[in-house]
Amino acid sequence: MQNYLIFVSHKRSTPMKNTACGLAIVMMLFTACSKYNTNLDELPTWNSDWLLPLVKGQVSFENIKELNDSKIVFDIPALDIGYANIGLANVPPLSIANVGPYKQALSSWLHLVNFDSLQIQLTFTNRFPITIAAGTKFSFRRTADPNDPTNLIYQHTLPKDLTPAETYSFDVIVNNNFLGDTLYQFLEQFSSPGGNNVYFAGNKSTLKVDVKIIDINRVELYAGKSLVETDTIDIDFSKEDTGTDTASYGKVNFFVENALPVNFGIQIYFLDPVNLKITDSLLNNPLNILGCNTNATGDPTGSIDAKTSISINTARIEEIKKSRKAIISYKLNTLGYPPPYVVLSDKTYLKLQITGDLHLAFNLNSL
Repeated sequence: MQNYLIFVSHKRSTPMKNTACGLAIVMMLFTACSKYNTNLDELPTWNSDWLLPLVKGQVSFENIKELNDSKIVFDIPALDIGYANIGLANVPPLSIANVGPYKQALSSWLHLVNFDSLQIQLTFTNRFPITIAAGTKFSFRRTADPNDPTNLIYQHTLPKDLTPAETYSFDVIVNNNFLGDTLYQFLEQFSSPGGNNVYFAGNKSTLKVDVKIIDINRVELYAGKSLVETDTIDIDFSKEDTGTDTASYGKVNFFVENALPVNFGIQIYFLDPVNLKITDSLLNNPLNILGCNTNATGDPTGSIDAKTSISINTARIEEIKKSRKAIISYKLNTLGYPPPYVVLSDKTYLKLQITGDLHLAFNLNSL
């Protein structure tokens, strides 16, 4: 989670190695004019402090997959269109007002979502031994009543006949609507030309649906919920190459600004670039951050700031810099918020920044 996490590198105006070489040249010019004889084979060690930005990013509701993304597969038995496991049969032309509903629970956290845009991906495979005729509709509703015109979220009409064993898919963005914690899906105005001597033997068609909230306007979450979620992300320290520099000591600073009405615990794990196993974690224990408060429309009334620092040595920072992927682990909960619902708008967010505050020692003889 598009992904709202952005990894940035800090570009120095003058590379450290060039700076050190420049100092060596200045020292050589100075000794050439000096009455004292200086041994250039014994140049001093030069100390410097660096503040390296390692990670900077922002998390919003749309980044939390557990809350905004739901996938499910339904089996639709032949009995739902009036035919059981009966062997050979002659099927007259069919016209069925509604097949379903097939219920899809979106998240145990969600009570209501007003969305600006919602993505629906559907794949249907006809495993019945008869053709499904063009004009059959795939409908997505907020309630189980197929005759309620006010509960319709989206309806898609099958543009062609779908023969036995054939698959049909579509991907659509729905704008400016709302849904509850459950999505009800129907095959409406189901029709078929039927067929003679077709064989029903427990046939089940399959309906795969992926529903993803892209942009929210307002969300109601249930209070008293908790979960753990992880996300693997790309990282790149290649532009922060320190060459022959060695860090005498240093700290990694972790800054968080939470303007989401959700309590967070955050940990970052670094992965080996070859086998992708965890080699290190940023914090000894996850950083726990309380959620903010929101007004009636879900806008944050303030933010909760938190920070921590950990000491780090040369060997550890060099190992971390080898990583090309990291896992961000979130512990989320709405514990402590008054029931029944916690409200948030598209103005809520969580910002995080990680910097490396390093004291570096440069041996000019190694340049």
